[in-house]
This record gives sequence, C-alpha cells and structure tokens, in this order.
Amino acid sequence: MNYKIIFVLLILRLPLFSQDDFSAKKMFEDGNYILALNEYEILLKTDSTNKEWLHHLAVCYLNTNGDKSRAVSPLEKLLLEVNVKSINYYLMGRAYHYDYNFSSAIENFKMFLRTNPINKELVNSANEHIEYCTNAKELMKYPVDISFENLGKNINSSFDDYYPFVNNDESYIQFNSKRNEFSVEENSGQFKSNVYISNVSLGKYQKAKLLSKKINTEEESEEIVGMNSSGSKSIIYKDDYLLGGELYMAIYDNKSITKIDKFDKSINSKNAEIAACISDDNQKLFFASDRPGGYGGVDLYLCQRLPNGKWSEPNNLGPYVNTYMDEDFPSISSDGKTLYFSSKGHSSMGGYDIFKSKWDPKKSKFSYVQNMGFPINTPEDNLNFRLASDDRFAYVSAVRKEGFGG
Repeated sequence: MNYKIIFVLLILRLPLFSQDDFSAKKMFEDGNYILALNEYEILLKTDSTNKEWLHHLAVCYLNTNGDKSRAVSPLEKLLLEVNVKSINYYLMGRAYHYDYNFSSAIENFKMFLRTNPINKELVNSANEHIEYCTNAKELMKYPVDISFENLGKNINSSFDDYYPFVNNDESYIQFNSKRNEFSVEENSGQFKSNVYISNVSLGKYQKAKLLSKKINTEEESEEIVGMNSSGSKSIIYKDDYLLGGELYMAIYDNKSITKIDKFDKSINSKNAEIAACISDDNQKLFFASDRPGGYGGVDLYLCQRLPNGKWSEPNNLGPYVNTYMDEDFPSISSDGKTLYFSSKGHSSMGGYDIFKSKWDPKKSKFSYVQNMGFPINTPEDNLNFRLASDDRFAYVSAVRKEGFGG
C-alpha cells in the first residue's frame, strides 16, 4: 500500500516539474527576463546543478534592471565544468565587468575570443567590452568628487523610475516610471511607461502623480525624453504600434500642459527618433535618430528654427560628437554652450556613458568631448543627465544598491 502511494505521488510531481521548466523556458525565449528570472530562481532550489537553468539565470540577471553582477555566481558553477561552453566565458566577462572586476572580465573575454572566433557579433562585442574595461580602469584612477542622494519614496518606487528632468529653479521634476497602474507590455513583462510629475513644497518633492491625460494613455507607452531649461517645453516620446516611436512637443503654462503637437516629417521619420531637447530661445532642436547617412548606429542631429516658424532639415552634429557607435539623449545648457549627451563610443567605461561637448565659436560646432567621469558613469548604461541652473546639482537615474527598485 505504501509503495502505491509513493508511486502515485511521483507520477503526479513529474508533470508539475516539467510544466514549471517549460513555463520558464517559454518566458526566457520570449525575452521576458523579469518573470523568467523568478522562475529559474525557484527551479534551481530543486536542482542547483542544472546547467541550462544556471545559464538562463545568468542571462536573465544580465538583461534586467538589477544587480547584474549576481550573474557571477551561476556562471562560476558553469565554468567549473570539464567542457566549458565558450559563450559562458563571454557572459562571465559581462558579469565581472558589472562587478568592477575588470581584469578578470578581460581575461574571460579573451578566453571567449580564443575558443569561439566565429560569431562576429559576439566577437565585436567582446572586443568592445575589453576596451570598456580598459577605459574603466583609467577613469576610476581619477574619480569625480561628487555624492549621490536618493530622491526618496515620494519619487522612487519598487519599479523602474528613470529619465529625470527638472526646470532651472528645481520647482518640479518630471520622470518616467513603469508602475503597476497600467497594462503590461507583452514582450518584456514590465508595465507600460508613463510620465509622472512631483512639485516642490517647503523645499521637498511631494508625492509623484501622473502627468496630464493629454500625454499618458492606457493603450501605449509614453516617456518624457527632453526639456528646455525653463521647463516651458518638453519632448514626449509616444510608442505608437502603427507608426513606431514619434516625438511630440508639450507646451506648459504654470506646470500644466496647454498644447501638445507632433513634430513634422523633417524630425519624425520612418526610422527611430529616440530623445531630443530644445534650447531656451526655442531656436534649436537637438535629437537622436538612427536614420541613414550617419556615422553609425544612433547619431545626434540639429535643426534650426526657420523664419516661417518651421524647423530646418536636420544636420548631423559631425564626427567630433558622433562615433561609429550610438549617441543619445542630448541636453543643451541654458546658455547654449555645453551639450550633454550619452554615448557608447568615445571613452565609455561600459555601454552608454555621459559626456559633454563645448561649443567652439571658431569652428562653429560642438567639438571637445569629455567623459563626465566615475562615479557619474559606471559599467551600467548611463543615459540621461540633467544639470540644475546652479551647476551644483544634477539629476540622473541609476541602478544603485541603496535604491528601492529598478
């Protein structure tokens, strides 16, 4: 009798185990790394040596907004195997990079290059990351004298809060968040993004709330991706599933939106337009696009205001600013003399770093480009940098251990 009971229990458990494995694998293959990560953490409690689960868990860590260095632990187990898959050397290089162990990262990238020189995309990525690690070693020798202050629970949540924009007097902040107030994106498993605002009262940011329904919708994702210094105009990115991403200008009066207009075809093209900013005199518009004819990937462009009020055709900012890699998130200073932007090129220490470029009146172009330095920049992607008018405070979004979430 006892044997029969044990036999029946075993038969019942096997399909459940297989179903959990199938579910996690389906999420992983769909690129839903957030939910897949949770599934693999649970599965590995039942079998901590399963190679596929360890590999998938590491990939999930490296593709979610959290502590990516957690991928080191499962990869260490995989690298103890007799026949190590070359891809795991590449992944370990990535994990060590996020863990600030740059020498070990370089060793693993080089091991990957020795064992798998066939996959050109990953070979190029490994070589780029070796350069990132080399840059990081140098930048960390001369850290910038700054401190970080979390903006607190009135702004930050357990979800992703990102791309902060403040006006000159810092009387309010606008930012994006993927909170559980709207529907979930099918592919990522995250909630759709919306724009939030927090006003300052008695020197403190108040509880953030959703910005106007003129911007935020139930159906699509919206993000603020630029603002002029005074805060009278902001650039909104709307993710339209029919048209792709489109840029809009929102005009404010006393912090309320009075008008929102889509930019014309000289700016919104069939390609991706990702972020933009407008000068305080309303005469210059900088934006990022992957349209053809650039120096590689996403480039930065400039449009001038014409006498008829329309925007000129865009001009590429040229090879001083743009590289063969991606540039993004332009932000022009209030005096128009300094352009802040993010780039994977130049001397990045990992993915996107934040740089600044000074206007050269003799050359009539932005030229000298400087990395903003560590710890402003990290091995993570550092995309948006917003400087307040006194030049003492800047606003960034970052994955940091003292944070509340993403």
